[in-house]
Amino acid sequence: MTTPPPSANTLDLRPLMFETFVCTLAVMSFVALVGPLARKLGLAPWQAGAAVTVGGIAWMLAARPWGIASDRHGRRRILLGGLAGFALSYGSLCLFIVLALHWTLPTLFAFAGIVLLRGLAGGFYAAVPACTAALVADHVEAQRRAAALAGLGAASAIGMVIGPGLAGLLATHGLVLPLLVTGALPWSPCWRSGAGCRARRRQPNRGAALAIGDRRLRRPLAVGFVAMFSVTVAQITVGFFALDRLRLDSADAARVAGIALTAVGVALILAQLLVRRLDWPPPRLIRVGGLVAAIGFAAVCFADSPPLLWLAFFVAAAGMGWVFPAVSALNANAVRAEEQGAAAGTLVAVHGFGLISGPLLGTLLPNWTAAPLRAGRSAAGAGGVLAEPTDAPVETRRSTMTAVDLLLVATLLAALLAWWIPALPGHRGLLALASTLALGAGLYAAWDDRWQAGVGAFAGFSLLLGACLRRKPERGLPFRTGSLYGLLVLLAIAALYLFPVAPLPAPRQPYAVGVRDFELDDPSRPGLLGAPAGQPRRLLVRAWYPARPIAGAAPRHYFDPGEARSTARGFGEILGFPPLLTYLKHLRTNSYPDAPLRDDSARLPVVFYSHGYSAFAGGNWTLMEELASHGYAVYAIQHSGDASPTRLPDGTLLPMDPGLVEHLRRAAHDGLPQAMRQGYVSDDLDQRLDGQLHTALDLPAPANRAVNLSAPVWLADRLFVHDRLQAGEVPDRVADLVAASDFAHTGEMGMSFGGSTTGAVCMVDRRCAAAVNLDGGDFDFAPFDSDLPAPLLMLHADLGNFYRLFGIEPPARPRSFNDFSYERFEHAGQRQDIHRLVLRDSAHAGLTDNPLFIRRPLRDGLLGSAPTEVLIQAPNALVLGFFDHYLRGRANDFPQAQMARFPAWLTRYDNSAVRDWWLAKPEAQRLALRQRIDEMKRRKTGLDLP
Repeated sequence: MTTPPPSANTLDLRPLMFETFVCTLAVMSFVALVGPLARKLGLAPWQAGAAVTVGGIAWMLAARPWGIASDRHGRRRILLGGLAGFALSYGSLCLFIVLALHWTLPTLFAFAGIVLLRGLAGGFYAAVPACTAALVADHVEAQRRAAALAGLGAASAIGMVIGPGLAGLLATHGLVLPLLVTGALPWSPCWRSGAGCRARRRQPNRGAALAIGDRRLRRPLAVGFVAMFSVTVAQITVGFFALDRLRLDSADAARVAGIALTAVGVALILAQLLVRRLDWPPPRLIRVGGLVAAIGFAAVCFADSPPLLWLAFFVAAAGMGWVFPAVSALNANAVRAEEQGAAAGTLVAVHGFGLISGPLLGTLLPNWTAAPLRAGRSAAGAGGVLAEPTDAPVETRRSTMTAVDLLLVATLLAALLAWWIPALPGHRGLLALASTLALGAGLYAAWDDRWQAGVGAFAGFSLLLGACLRRKPERGLPFRTGSLYGLLVLLAIAALYLFPVAPLPAPRQPYAVGVRDFELDDPSRPGLLGAPAGQPRRLLVRAWYPARPIAGAAPRHYFDPGEARSTARGFGEILGFPPLLTYLKHLRTNSYPDAPLRDDSARLPVVFYSHGYSAFAGGNWTLMEELASHGYAVYAIQHSGDASPTRLPDGTLLPMDPGLVEHLRRAAHDGLPQAMRQGYVSDDLDQRLDGQLHTALDLPAPANRAVNLSAPVWLADRLFVHDRLQAGEVPDRVADLVAASDFAHTGEMGMSFGGSTTGAVCMVDRRCAAAVNLDGGDFDFAPFDSDLPAPLLMLHADLGNFYRLFGIEPPARPRSFNDFSYERFEHAGQRQDIHRLVLRDSAHAGLTDNPLFIRRPLRDGLLGSAPTEVLIQAPNALVLGFFDHYLRGRANDFPQAQMARFPAWLTRYDNSAVRDWWLAKPEAQRLALRQRIDEMKRRKTGLDLP
């Protein structure tokens, strides 16, 4: 016998609202404090995130069991138990953290304790929304349930708003006080719990629990998930929207995002209070609320200022404030009285799944200008097409996935959902269709150079095969096969996540950037570096410059399709995986091909650039854009033969020199020669000097290729290009740019082997006014034991990582491989215009654009573990500040001002140990060594260099 539905409101909501308010306030207070607490306890950011996430997972998993238990054992008993458990576990969590702060517990122990207690608190907290919603269904008539549930929603929203504010206010007196206060608060509802639910008794449910796939729950569960998912996606993207669309700095973006989220809380409160005064049925509330939310989310896409963004979020949240209580009422109205607990718990679990999956996918698929719009569309189920605004040419999207990536992920998730829920209407057709689409999307993406999608294609094929072989659905949930397919889908998403295709970060200066490619030929040097005999030295030059934007113009891609098939694949072949970088053809830069030169451009400061050995001209694209956006003309030379395959503007392909390929393969197989190991990682400076002198003169072939063959060719390339540009002997397509450039005093720059070339250029070319070496050695040996005639920025990657490349544990004070270059030994470390700096936790290849293309933790060993922003922005800031100071003569407090932006990552390198070592030697020994050095330099360069 079931209890008939109530005919009148017999419930006092005030105790339930108070319980909801206090519990939500406590949870949100912890979320606000977790970052500072993690820093105090020495926890990593991911550990802080895990402490928050585990509570959400426990809440999601425990909600349905709590609801079922309330059906069988009584609402008041279960609610009291849940509240007491939450108060005890949350209070224990706060007390544990206080003790951990006081006693300085080991990091691992502190992390384990926080995760355990936070998980327990989340699990007990799940009883509150499940039981309170069921109580409302027990005691409130159907047509008034939405209004009653809106009261609970308003109480929760008030807790969401007040919790972080209260924690922040109390934290002004230290982190212990907010922990003690919020840890004690959850005990207050326990004394009055159930006071409002004694007026009506209900027959316990002793039968089977309500099934998850019950047809009656499908509609409210689907709407509830989509609504919660949409809200959390929008919330997680608002900060990125402020950064990328509104073009704010990090501090302003955080402030704008915080106000937007506060507006969400206020709107939820007001909207749910309004619902209490309306007499609308749940379906009408959902339709109207969804429409209002869709309007708000769509308005976000048109917001071009913080106030408009706040207003749009307020409107969207107001609509959702009508949807949430209506969904809960719809859920309650769909089942019998003895099933209310199970129904409420199931809906809470679905909300929890939306809360967890929303932030996850919101960070995986962040097309920041379109994510709120997508969320609004899904929330409202809106038909038709909403047009997105056209950005100005200098703005770019922030999307980490291609459209096919998004289709692949969506279809894989749909297929996985159909596999896990056999009771879903039409699940066989959905499974077959979604897995087929996933297979097709994955195969197409892999064919289109998005090789990471191959994992998704395999997952789609596996799901399709399972659909064909599955004779009948398993009873209950298919945990074994579902977990296997879930793992495959997770791996497929991870492959796309770890290799993003987000556009390059926009330069900090708002000027548009143009890019042009052109060819220069030197007939006086035929047949070099694998070129056919008699073929002139053909060079690709790529120029970045301040441009005048054209409405509707689109930035070029990192690689065009031809470069993806040649340059990118060639570079991948060197690393043993040809497709490695081909997917970068889907990535947009901020540079507009052949854009007109800015009208006010005249005597633009010029920087010449050379790439690393076997690399390509665009390897430091973000740095080039940063310089060009500040008014520089940057000319990058691709040293054909020693570079990845070079595609000239006319389509001609210049392959890599087979000798280079053989040299690199031998080096990878045999390791570096003993002379180089001694010269670059020995602790003894005498051994270092001897090893480097042997490296300069005595390496056997092919190990000596870079020193004996490549170094002089690259130096001649740089001088030739400079001379031709200064003479104006260039193709017509760049004549205006060249005419507007100042070639009398130039900046010289290079990455890796290109950095070595830069030092050689400045030793022989008096037009060099400033030099930058990005983690390059000195393979020309012209600056060896010599005073460089120009100021120098020598930026090292983490020197400890350099030692590890040789399999050697770095010493306490690692030495630089350029200790003997750019200054005479007797005053090494004393020149004020020689700046030697080290970027902590970076690797050699991390001083290029590469950190933007591979995410942590996969990139840590290859590129360094420093944050991507540091790896990209720190070199950019240093190089720009250096050239501004020494090439433009600006008083910008270089390098102190630039280092102050990255105090934990940039350190000076003191080279005075070379001076002390040298001056400690007897004069006769110094004379003998200097004669040996001078003889080496004469043999290497043919010049008597100082």
